[in-house]
Amino acid sequence: MLPNRSLIESGNADLVYQQMIAPNLSQYMEEIFEDVCRQYIERYWEEKLKIAPKQIGKHWESDLEIDVLTKNIDGSHWFGECKWWNAPVGQNILNHLIGNATKVPGQWRRNPRYILFFASGFTEALKQRAEEEGIFLIEAADLF
Repeated sequence: MLPNRSLIESGNADLVYQQMIAPNLSQYMEEIFEDVCRQYIERYWEEKLKIAPKQIGKHWESDLEIDVLTKNIDGSHWFGECKWWNAPVGQNILNHLIGNATKVPGQWRRNPRYILFFASGFTEALKQRAEEEGIFLIEAADLF
């Protein structure tokens, strides 16, 4: 904002947005989206998830990344994937997350639960599966 202050103050905010902000917005959101998703769990667990987290973080190894990993008071764990994509997400992403969940240290694999955070929604097949298996699907609109 600061480098473009003169343009904004002169009434050219739309130009600044179209030329300088919009082209970089997806890249910026990709970088902060995981943090936003972890904050969502911290803030809305009681209202939405019904399970209180004791710890909220992520898991990363050289060949494994889990964007959201929680330890909950009931002994379960949330495994979450967060992506700022422009297309609906399908079951392949859930399958990948479930596969990654089997690779974390043993104490974290007990009672896994899954949650997907995506900007542009989910395929109908994934929505149906999520409903059947108790998987939470959260769109960007739900976060804001």
